[in-house]
Amino acid sequence: MKKLIFIFLIITFSFADIKGLNKLLSYVFPLITHKRVIKIYTLHPYYKYFNNYHFIFVKDCKKSDIVFGNIKCLNKPVFALSYDFYKTSPNVFGVFYYRKGRPQLKFKKKLLIKFFKNIPDAIKGYVQ
Repeated sequence: MKKLIFIFLIITFSFADIKGLNKLLSYVFPLITHKRVIKIYTLHPYYKYFNNYHFIFVKDCKKSDIVFGNIKCLNKPVFALSYDFYKTSPNVFGVFYYRKGRPQLKFKKKLLIKFFKNIPDAIKGYVQ
């Protein structure tokens, strides 16, 4: 019985994390891209279940507006989920990760201007 409760809690918290990330990205991505519907490429199967009318998931990274996850795709803006990938990959414009149990959101100024032409006022506090 204890194992069943433990498994239930893990599943509940993992979906809560995805739900929070969905809410964050459904606010940030339209601000950055200036599009109502954004084509996203990702390899993560559980992120494809974002219940959001802003996102359309495509199967080819070349057809996407944003690549989501720690994936390399030539000349496409990437939003990463790992700080190390954010620091080392050339096309990663933003990252969401946890540090010491706290969520962190960061963006690269140069790449935001390169891919999206401007920086919205709502995210200027997260730009490096």
